[in-house]
Amino acid sequence: METLYKSEIPIRVNIKTPFMHSTDLKFCFEAMEESGSLGLEEILENKDTFLNNFNFTCISDSYWLGKTKPCISYDLRCPD
Repeated sequence: METLYKSEIPIRVNIKTPFMHSTDLKFCFEAMEESGSLGLEEILENKDTFLNNFNFTCISDSYWLGKTKPCISYDLRCPD
C-alpha cells in the first residue's frame, strides 16, 4: 500500500442523550484522485477486513481552491 494509510483509532465522543450507545467511526482518506488513486484498489480488494462492520458512508469529493486555500466541507447530507 504505497500511498494509503489505514488505521483504526478509537475516538471518545460525549453526547448528552437519555440513553447510552456506542459508535464506531472508520475513516478512509484518499487524496490522490488526480494522481491515479494509488493504493485505493488494494483497500477495496480488502473490503472484508477493513471496510466491514459499518452503517453509513460519507464521501466528500472536494478540492483545494489554491495552494493555500483548502476546500472545507461543512454540510454533507446522507441519502434517503
